[in-house]
Amino acid sequence: MSAFGVRKSEGEMCNGNLALTVTEGAVRKYIKVTKHVMETYGVDQYTRQNVEWLAESVESLFNNDNAKQLSLADFL
Repeated sequence: MSAFGVRKSEGEMCNGNLALTVTEGAVRKYIKVTKHVMETYGVDQYTRQNVEWLAESVESLFNNDNAKQLSLADFL
């Protein structure tokens, strides 16, 4: 079995792009909530830096110009 739990006999890996299954709005909503909690209750510097790093990582993930969402019509 491979690292993804797929037996090699079931087929080869496609090496294609992954389609995001989580919406950008849902992720941004929780980052906003997290920042609000940090400001309201306070957190240590380590946690604050990690949240800021995560927010920047999310920004680059959702601003990927190379990714294109395909529809079923693209395959017909």
